[in-house]
Amino acid sequence: QERLMALGVFRSVAISIKDPELPERVKIVEVNVAEHKNQFLDVRGGISTAEGIRTGFEYGIRNTGGRAIALSLRVQLAAQFLFLNEQRKANLESLPVRDRLERWIGFGLMFPEFAKLPYVRTSLNVMHVRDNELTFGLDQNRFDLTITRRKTRTHSLFFTPAVENN
Repeated sequence: QERLMALGVFRSVAISIKDPELPERVKIVEVNVAEHKNQFLDVRGGISTAEGIRTGFEYGIRNTGGRAIALSLRVQLAAQFLFLNEQRKANLESLPVRDRLERWIGFGLMFPEFAKLPYVRTSLNVMHVRDNELTFGLDQNRFDLTITRRKTRTHSLFFTPAVENN
C-alpha cells in the first residue's frame, strides 16, 4: 500500500482480503485506488522590495504513458524595480535586459521503482538559474541525476551527482 502511494499517482490506496474469515489456501486480494488528476498547473505571483515583481508557474504530469513517470516544468521570474540601494540600481540598469531578469527554469523527469531495484527511485533534472547580487550576476546551468532509496517512511538516502556550469 505504501509503495503504491509512493508512486505519486494515487490519491488513496486501499488493500483488503476478500472473505478474510474463511479458511482458504488461496485468497483474493482487492486493491482499490483513486488517482490524482494526471496533470497540474500551479501559478504564483508576488512583489517584494528584495526581488521586485515575481511570477512563476509549475506544470506537471504525474503519470506519463501510464508508467508513473512524472514530468515537470517550473519557471520563476523576478524583475527588480524598487531599489533601496543606489549601487544595486546602477549595477542592474547597466546590464542588458536579459541579464536584469532573475530566473529559475527547471525541467525534471522522475522514474518509479525498477523491478530489480525495489525502494529506489531516479530523477533527472536540467535547470538554468540567473541570480543578481549587489556587485555581480551569477548564471548557472546544471544537470543532475538523483537516486533515492526509501525503505521506511522516516528515512531516505539520496545520492545526487551533478554537472554544473557557472
